[in-house]
Amino acid sequence: TKQSVGALFKTQLNSLVQKLDTCAPHFIRCVKPNPYRAPDVFDDQLVLKQLRCCGVLEVCRISTQGYPTRHTFRGFAERFGFGSSTGSQISFKGSTGAQRDKTVENSEKQLCVSILADHGVPTDQYQLGITKVFMRAGSVGRMEDLRTRRVLAATTFQKCHRAKT
Repeated sequence: TKQSVGALFKTQLNSLVQKLDTCAPHFIRCVKPNPYRAPDVFDDQLVLKQLRCCGVLEVCRISTQGYPTRHTFRGFAERFGFGSSTGSQISFKGSTGAQRDKTVENSEKQLCVSILADHGVPTDQYQLGITKVFMRAGSVGRMEDLRTRRVLAATTFQKCHRAKT
């Protein structure tokens, strides 16, 4: 059967919406480097004006002043709990339903605070939300470096131990 143009458009639009719902879209801003469309010509003032108009500079400023890195409590604990003295195991025995959810949330939050303390992150470098840890720029980089060193140390230890047995 032949579809009308309207029916075909509707089908394609539904397909597009379904694809967009399954992914995490990022927005790309196109910036004209010069008004003449000439290659290798870059007009600084024009580009700056465009970045100001679309709010990109303001977003960058806010991001650097605020807490640009965000992790859920569970994701943070799974990522940085390795090698921590508190470990990354959470136990919720005897809790059910809404009580369990609150217990999980509070335990994950406490675990994140312990991990941050183990990594030596000052309290002014992070904030705890209801479900997420918000961190200032640079703090996560230092934590990632420490995590990398711990993983490398554990791998080296395992390698040496296995070589002996």
